[in-house]
Amino acid sequence: MPRRGLPLQGRVRWLVLGIFLLLVLLLFAYLLECTPPADVSQVLPGLGGDPYRKEYYLALLQEQDYIFFFVWVGATQSQMLHSFTREQVRFSLWKFWKCCDQAMFSVCREVCIQQDKRVHLTVVYFGQTGLQEVKASLRKMSSEENFSNYTLIPVDEEFSRGRGLDIGAHTWEKGDDVLMFFCDVDIYFTLEFLSTCRLNTAPGKRVFYPVVFSLYNPSIVYGNLEFPPPIENLLIHKKDGGFWRDFGFGMTCQYRSDFLSIGGFDLEVKGWGVEDVHLYRKYLRSDQIVIRTPVSGLFHLWHEKLCADELTPEQYRMCIQSKAMNEASHSHLGMLVFREEIETHLRKQAYKTQSVLH
Repeated sequence: MPRRGLPLQGRVRWLVLGIFLLLVLLLFAYLLECTPPADVSQVLPGLGGDPYRKEYYLALLQEQDYIFFFVWVGATQSQMLHSFTREQVRFSLWKFWKCCDQAMFSVCREVCIQQDKRVHLTVVYFGQTGLQEVKASLRKMSSEENFSNYTLIPVDEEFSRGRGLDIGAHTWEKGDDVLMFFCDVDIYFTLEFLSTCRLNTAPGKRVFYPVVFSLYNPSIVYGNLEFPPPIENLLIHKKDGGFWRDFGFGMTCQYRSDFLSIGGFDLEVKGWGVEDVHLYRKYLRSDQIVIRTPVSGLFHLWHEKLCADELTPEQYRMCIQSKAMNEASHSHLGMLVFREEIETHLRKQAYKTQSVLH
């Protein structure tokens, strides 16, 4: 009798297990059926498994016929710094402006004028020194490319990045709303970035804060070469070549109507820094969707950074933090710190090798 009962008990166990699995399946199907449908209107293009193909985005970009409104802010050395000697300031910052001046107009010519062709360039320039060179560069570019969609705004007052961008935003007089890209002179961008900028913004709905890839000091990264490579060859995403500048909020794409309605920059902030963080926090507290993501077509070019004594403690801390992170990767900085120890080791090894040979 016990032997006959064993197969029966096994069948009962399998039957109970089968009923249990069937109930779990029915419950899962019920939960799926009761789940409310997703609100498609709240889904951003390109996110959440979007089924759209490349053709959809190309058509969308063609429909968006508004003019891009760029704001570059520049300044003379006397406007930006006061804590260094005149010769130090003149050499360092004028060298920086000349380098970034060439890169800026090169990007504007190639990407904005020749490729995109839907751009209005606005340059806000503080001070008088170097202003004639900027005017000459703009006139040359305008003549060679038959380009007239630009505005140069000289400002003869104390330098303030937020003030400069605010002036640029308020100079738009064509009536219609316009998409603005706040950009500094040390930024390099591509045509693909402009498309990304357009797709991630919408008036009254979305603002875009891309994360910039910041390039390290080329004299350290490429110290083994006689001369650093040209800028075009530096635009590579690699660990020892740069880093994602996730603490910077200065580069942004947003509609002029959104910028004005939220109150713009805090004009009480003087100098460079903090004003962009304040604006970013305003959007975070608003009903706007803030899109924050790294983008491959946006680069911050390395340049020497000087932190003035006139900065507030918060601005000075941010300046020093930015300066420290801009120079090189941890491995490169470590090699510089321990350079004497490494050289001593190499000399000892060379001496041992020579002793063995002799």
